[in-house]
Parts: sequence; structure tokens; C-alpha cells
Amino acid sequence: MDWSEVSVVFDGVELARTSRAELHEGLNIALPDYSLLRIWIETAPGGGFLLYLTRNGHPLPGSGGDPALTILMTVSIFWCMAAVQILLAGAVIRYGNPDRTVYAIGAAGFVLALLGILAWRRSYPAMVLASILCFGEFAMLIFSQGRIDVWNGWRVILGFGSLVWLLKRGIDAVRDLNALRLPIRHPPKLIRPLEHHAPPPHQGMTVRPATESKPWSLVRRGRSCWRQRAAIQRSLSLDIPIGWTLPLAARTSP
Repeated sequence: MDWSEVSVVFDGVELARTSRAELHEGLNIALPDYSLLRIWIETAPGGGFLLYLTRNGHPLPGSGGDPALTILMTVSIFWCMAAVQILLAGAVIRYGNPDRTVYAIGAAGFVLALLGILAWRRSYPAMVLASILCFGEFAMLIFSQGRIDVWNGWRVILGFGSLVWLLKRGIDAVRDLNALRLPIRHPPKLIRPLEHHAPPPHQGMTVRPATESKPWSLVRRGRSCWRQRAAIQRSLSLDIPIGWTLPLAARTSP
């Protein structure tokens, strides 16, 4: 794939045009929903590139940084090696003269397949054990051939390095997924009416009368005579259960 000129298109609209050098450093693009899209590439063993896409720091599905895709690629290696071991051991047991080594190879294949299933279910210990077993079997296969010399030594080193890189990505992917935890959301509680929580008047409220100024008076003007009640002020204090006192003022009118 040619990375000399790259166009970023979102819903048919070109957002940016960049190059491989800029992608190595990383490119930030603001999306229409005010989220931040970050794009960058990393060099993989063998000279290839992995494209990473994140939105607000979270990897997008299908990109190079997607942990689920990385786990699938890693356990696929486990299952392929386990299938080859089981099939070879089964063929020798069925048609040949098996010995302890053949049974050990078949048992190792079953163990690797089981660990691959547990690793696919995001078990960190299973991923680590499967990676160690896979690396050990690959090393035994390479060194049992006895064809390592100066001329092909770099190929062996490149093969081991690529395998270690792949296995490490799988271990890191399981660790990252297990580290993510969604916030616990409790169902909302029913809000009862306020009067259900308010204490009875004789328990939580006390009335303290203040001074009265001319509670009742007769006013005579000419032939009219009426009774006028002056303003009566009373002070109320509400005793809050947590210890606060809220003063209230009430004015009584005729």
C-alpha cells in the first residue's frame, strides 16, 4: 500500500489530506460532532504498517489498535498450531506407531486450544500461558531442524522477533480490555412527595408568639364604627432534623 498521499473521508466528505511522514507523527482531526479523531501509523515487523484510529482516545473497531481484533489474531495463531499438532498426533496414533512424544504433542495441542479459548474470553493468565507454550513449541520446532547457521541466522532472529511482537500485542490487548470498566449505573429511586417526609407539626415545628401591637381596637369616625385588627406578627421556627433552624415570619391579616 502506498502511503505517500492519504485522504481522510468521512460520510463522503474529505476531512484532510496527509502524507506518510505526517501520519508517523500523528494527525488530529475535529469531527462534526465536536469529537477528536486521531490517526497515525506504526511500523510492524517485516516492513509493514499498522493504521491506528482513535476517537476521543478510544480505538475504533477494525483499526490497528482495536484490542478485540488483536486478541482474535493472537488466538488464531494458537488455534492453528493446536490444530496442526492434534491432526499430526491423531494421524500417527491411527496409522503409525505412536510413542510418548506423539502423545505429548497431541496433549500440548489440546492444552493450547483450551488456553486459546480462555484467552479469547479475555483471561489474562490464559493468554500469558498460551503465549509461553506457543513460543516454546516454535523454538523446539526451529532448533530440532538443526539447520541454523550464519547465513540463515538473521531469518531465525526475525521470526522469533515477529512472534514475540505478536504475542506481546495479544497480552497487552487482554490487559487493556480488562482494565476498562463501565461506570455502575444504579436505577433511579422513586421520589416521594415532600409531605411524606415532613414531620408532624407537633414534632418538628414550634410556634413562639412575639409581641402584639394593638391586637384589637375600636376606631370611631363620625357615625361609622368598625373594628380594625392590627397586624399581628408571629415568629415561627422550623427545627430541621440535621440541626438547622430556619426562621419564618408570618403576618396575619383580617
